[in-house]
Amino acid sequence: MRQLSGQDATFIFMEKRATPLHLTSLYIYDPSTAPGKKVTYKQLMAHIESRLGSSKVFTQKLLHVPMDLDYPYWVDDPDFDLEFHVRHIALPAPRDWRQLCILTSRLHSQGLDMSRPPWEMYIIEGLDNIEGIPPGSFATLSKYHHAAIDGASGVEIVSGLHDLSPKPVRHKQQASQADEPPSTVELLKRSGINNVRLPFHLASVLARTRPGFDWLPRRKEPEEERAEAPKRPVPRTPFNQPVSAHRVFTGQMLELADFKTIRQAVTGVTINDVVLATCAGALRRYLLAVDELPEEPLVAGVPINTRTEKDRDLTGNVVSSMSIPLQTHVDDPVQRLEQIRDLTAAEKTTEKAVSARRMTDINHHLPATTLTMASRLISATGLMHRSKPLFNCVITNVPGPQVPLYQCGAELLATWGCGPLLDGVGLIISAHSYNGKMFLCATSCRDIMPDPGLFAECMQASFDELLAALRPRRKGSKARKRR
Repeated sequence: MRQLSGQDATFIFMEKRATPLHLTSLYIYDPSTAPGKKVTYKQLMAHIESRLGSSKVFTQKLLHVPMDLDYPYWVDDPDFDLEFHVRHIALPAPRDWRQLCILTSRLHSQGLDMSRPPWEMYIIEGLDNIEGIPPGSFATLSKYHHAAIDGASGVEIVSGLHDLSPKPVRHKQQASQADEPPSTVELLKRSGINNVRLPFHLASVLARTRPGFDWLPRRKEPEEERAEAPKRPVPRTPFNQPVSAHRVFTGQMLELADFKTIRQAVTGVTINDVVLATCAGALRRYLLAVDELPEEPLVAGVPINTRTEKDRDLTGNVVSSMSIPLQTHVDDPVQRLEQIRDLTAAEKTTEKAVSARRMTDINHHLPATTLTMASRLISATGLMHRSKPLFNCVITNVPGPQVPLYQCGAELLATWGCGPLLDGVGLIISAHSYNGKMFLCATSCRDIMPDPGLFAECMQASFDELLAALRPRRKGSKARKRR
C-alpha cells in the first residue's frame, strides 16, 4: 500500500465527465517478425499477464480516505480481472489512417472505471489500409490514469511490456497474495497524523526555497536582463475555452535525423527547441487559416521532468512546468527557432530549475483537505477558462528508445499518444521519439478543432518549411512520402 502524492491526487480531484484525466498511447505492430508471422489475441493476453509484475500500476486500485481527509492510497485489487482491462476490437472499414484517428479519439474520450486499477488496453486488428504500414498489422491502445503515471514513468511501463528481440523473453508470473486494505479506523488514524505532520514539512520546504536573504529584491545583472524576455500578456485563442466530452486526434510521423539536421544548423539549439518551433509554426499556420491568429505570441506550458535519482523507481508524477512564448508573431521560421532557443535557455537556469523542484515539493506537502477543496473549486467554477489564461496549449516531448522493440515477436513500428484536456486548455501536442522517428501528436476538443486534418497538414508544412530553410534541397532529390 502506498499513498498518492499531492500532485497525483490533483488529477483525481480535478477530473470531470467532460475532462477525464488519463493518458492514451497507440502502438502499431508488424506481426511478420513474430514466430509463425502471426500473433493471436490469446498470445497477447498470455504475454500481458506474464508482465503484470513489471509495474504495480496494473494491479492496484484507489482507496479513498473517508471525507477525503487525506490523499487516497494505492492498494492491491483482490478481484483483479485481466479480461476486464484488455479488450479485442477491429478497425472499421475502410481501415485507413482516418478511421484509426476517429477510433482513437472515441476511445480516448471515455473515462476509466476508477473502482478498478485505472487502465485499459484495446487490441485493434485490421490495419490493412494505412500508408506505410504493412497489411495485417495490429495496434494496441492503452489508457492509464494520469494519477498513476507521467511521461517518464510511462516509458518504464512500455519497456516492461516489450523485448529487444523478436524472440519473446519468457517471464514467469509469480503468484502473489493481495495485501489486506486498512480499515476505516486505520485510515482516519493515518490521516490525523499526516494532517499534523504535513504543515511542518511544508514549512521546511518553504524555508529551503529561499535560503538566507535570497527573498530580498536585488539588482539584476545585464546578462540576466538580456536573457529575460519582456513579459507579454497571454492572448486568448480558440483553445482557451471550455471543452466538451468529445476528442479529436491527429499526428505526423517525421524523421528524427531531420530534427538533428536542424539542431546542428543553429548554434545552441536542442531537439526540444526544434519540437517547439515546429509546433509554433503549425499553430501560426492553423490560426491564420481560421483567421484567429492574435498579435501577441502564443504561450505553451511545457512539462519538466523533475525526477532525481531517488525518484527513478517511482510511478506517478514528479513533474513541474515552464511557460515558453512560441513567437507565433514572427513570420521567419529560423528567426522563430532562434528566439525560442533563447527563451528556453533563460527558463532552464539553475535557479529556475531548483524552483521547479521546490514547487513540486510544495505540492506534495499541502494538506489533503486544502488541495481537495482548491482542486474541486477550480474545476466546478470554471476558473481555468474564466480567468486570464496562463498558457494557450501544452507541448510535451518524451524521448523514447532508439532501438526496435517487440511484443510477442511483433515489431513495434509507430508510437502515438493522446493527452488530457482541461477547460481553458483545449490543445495538447505531444512528441514521442522512437527508433529514428519523431511522432507529433495533437489532441483537442471536437468543438474547438473540428478539422484535425488541417492541423496535421500545418504540422507537416511547418516542419518542411523549417527544414528547407536550413538545408538546401539537393538537385534531383526525390520528394519524401507524406501521410
